[in-house]
Amino acid sequence: MDLLIFDTCILIDLYNGNLLDKIKQLPSKFGIPDAILSDAFTDKIELQEPGTEEILDAGFEIYSLESDELVEVYNLNKVYSHTSVIDIFSLVLAKKYKAILLTGDKKLREAAQNEGIEFKGILWILDELIEHSIINKKTATGSLQEILSKGAYLPKTECRKRFKYWK
Repeated sequence: MDLLIFDTCILIDLYNGNLLDKIKQLPSKFGIPDAILSDAFTDKIELQEPGTEEILDAGFEIYSLESDELVEVYNLNKVYSHTSVIDIFSLVLAKKYKAILLTGDKKLREAAQNEGIEFKGILWILDELIEHSIINKKTATGSLQEILSKGAYLPKTECRKRFKYWK
């Protein structure tokens, strides 16, 4: 069973697409760094919606980093300064557990690629939900439209392909 480590933007996309209650049906384990739910590393909690209870109800496990891994977060944050420190937590977790990093953040994807970490995005999640018969194409279309309407920056060509295929 694959471990999938989520960053903040993917959690927001899942919430905006009304998919949090569906994701737990995928045959994977889901993890997020505890830093996403804390204000210890930024001026405010990075993730406002969904809340902690919704995340736990959706089957996510919350992971903490050891002190040496916190040092790695600090060092990688200097290397990848255009990526939020919270997202670097997700990167380090994915690296630690040899997990797939789920992110829509371009800079975090570049960092993952440089670090040799496999990554996927919300479109892959939608494809997986359809493939495992958890949602149908009509639901996927509606979810993707809702995600886009809430301001997600997704590749237009890939979105158009999916809308056409899901029709």
